[in-house]
Amino acid sequence: MECFECFIIGLHFLNTGVKTLDVSKWDVSKVTNFFGTFEGVKFSRLDVSDWKTVSATNMSYMFCGSSFGTLNISNLNTDHVVDMSLMFNGIDVKSLDLSSFNTSNVTNMLLT
Repeated sequence: MECFECFIIGLHFLNTGVKTLDVSKWDVSKVTNFFGTFEGVKFSRLDVSDWKTVSATNMSYMFCGSSFGTLNISNLNTDHVVDMSLMFNGIDVKSLDLSSFNTSNVTNMLLT
C-alpha cells in the first residue's frame, strides 16, 4: 500500500456517516507513507494499536482535522518516522497517549 492508497482510504470515509471502522486486521507492515490516512474523518472510535508500523517513515497529516470520541494509537511504532508534520493538527479528541512514540528520527514536526 502506497501513500496514494492510504490517502484514498481517508477520503473514502469523509462525510459518509461511518462512526467506527475496524482496522485491526489490516496488514500495514510494509506501508512507508501514511500521509493523510484518516485526515478529516469523524469517527466515534478508532483503534490502530495493533498496527505494525515498522516500515513507516511518513505520518504527516495522518489524523489532521479529524474528530474521534476515542483514538487508540498506543502501540504505533514510530522508530523510523521522519515526517510527523501536521499529524494531529486540528484534531478533536478527549485524550491521546503518545507515551510510546519515539521521535528521535523525526526531522519535520511542523504544527503537530
